[in-house]
Amino acid sequence: MRPCIKRVCLIGAESTGKTTLAKILANHYHTVWVPEYAREYLQDREGKRTSIEIMLPIAIGQSASEECKAEFADNLLICDTNILSTAIWSEHYFGRTDDVILEMLKHERCDLYLLLDVDVPWVDDGIRDSLNHRELIHKRFLQELRLRKLPFVIVSGTFEARVDLAIQSINSLLSN
Repeated sequence: MRPCIKRVCLIGAESTGKTTLAKILANHYHTVWVPEYAREYLQDREGKRTSIEIMLPIAIGQSASEECKAEFADNLLICDTNILSTAIWSEHYFGRTDDVILEMLKHERCDLYLLLDVDVPWVDDGIRDSLNHRELIHKRFLQELRLRKLPFVIVSGTFEARVDLAIQSINSLLSN
């Protein structure tokens, strides 16, 4: 892991624009981004969330993807989700989080979290299934960020406003 790389993670409920914003930010900063591993994992399983056992491979895959992409990052790594997200989604779907994931979470490093608000329309992509839980999940992310005293910014508003706020927040991080 290259220590000079700043890590920014986009988190939040489903269908809030995390992937789209991650791509835009990576392009803006001429760096790489880490896609959401769970999406690929679940697509291979037709979106089925059968048991809590699927969460550990997702967490491991996400972490490995992040470390792999960090090798190609140019001072900044943009992550479309991370272990914190995996833990929260595990809790949502299965009522608990695997102890190994909780241990991984203790070692996760992120310099800034961008929590995307639920003030945008829901888009069904065949995998998403939490339309009626978006506000609850958003509040759970907010609660966890505050509890862990993690640096975060809530990103809301129009698409343009979201991009502008994300760039402002990252610029502030990079200038420190």
